[in-house]
Amino acid sequence: MAGVPAVVRPDSDAGPSLRLLATVVLTVFCAVLAGVAVSWVRGTLTPVWLGTAVMVYWLLRTPRRDWPSIVTVCWLANVAASIVMGRSIPRAILLPTVNLLEAVLVALPLRIYRLDGDFARPLTLAAFYGLVLGPATVIAATIGAFVTQRMTSAPFLQIWMEWYTTTALGQAVLVPPLMVLRKDSLAAIFRRDLLPGTLILLGIVVATIALNAALPQYPLGFLFFPAVVLITFQRGFGGGAVGLALVLLYLAGGLRDIHNALSVSDARLHLLFVQLYIAAISFTVIV
Repeated sequence: MAGVPAVVRPDSDAGPSLRLLATVVLTVFCAVLAGVAVSWVRGTLTPVWLGTAVMVYWLLRTPRRDWPSIVTVCWLANVAASIVMGRSIPRAILLPTVNLLEAVLVALPLRIYRLDGDFARPLTLAAFYGLVLGPATVIAATIGAFVTQRMTSAPFLQIWMEWYTTTALGQAVLVPPLMVLRKDSLAAIFRRDLLPGTLILLGIVVATIALNAALPQYPLGFLFFPAVVLITFQRGFGGGAVGLALVLLYLAGGLRDIHNALSVSDARLHLLFVQLYIAAISFTVIV
């Protein structure tokens, strides 16, 4: 009609923004390097691997039409981080490729069957944990162990176990909280009317951490569970996520001290139990 301006429809086929791609690159790059911060064996698989979890998160957060761009920048960020870690060029290329394959094997079935919309649903959580603890990580660990063994001559079974535990538990710990957490729910717990109570609840979590740090000879780690559950009941998932992050940072920071006191095999076993404990708290908070 004359005089009526045409409606300009957004281009539904437009790719992801440069800002989003830059954010993906930065988060994946930092997540890969985060494993090195608590690694005690240079040049081998890191004991905590968060890069795959972050890649799964971005695949689940973006439309499938954007996946080619997201996959490309995830791979480039992973390769760049691997080079910074000091890996040879072949390993810096092949291992990130296997990590990316693992992320796709987790994200694609969830997207195909539309199970990625609400991670608080038991069916979604069951499918996610089934993929992470089952075929997705098993396939990636097998390929990664084969590639690594050919390049380093390290024992296949040892590499497979390291790959499986670090990536599976890393995803189990990180992905569900990231998928459930919303910025508005996080900001809400710091509203003026809720701030005093929030600070008290966070103080309980901090006090629990301080108690564990002051008395390392006593098994007081079980206190983290009720402290995080308490703040979750009082402040929702936003509060639970903050409490869980504080506990995770404390436990991750103590890994080097554990390694100095124990043998490598015992230290890795300790790490496994730490990851399982954090995963159990994370699962409880979400449910």
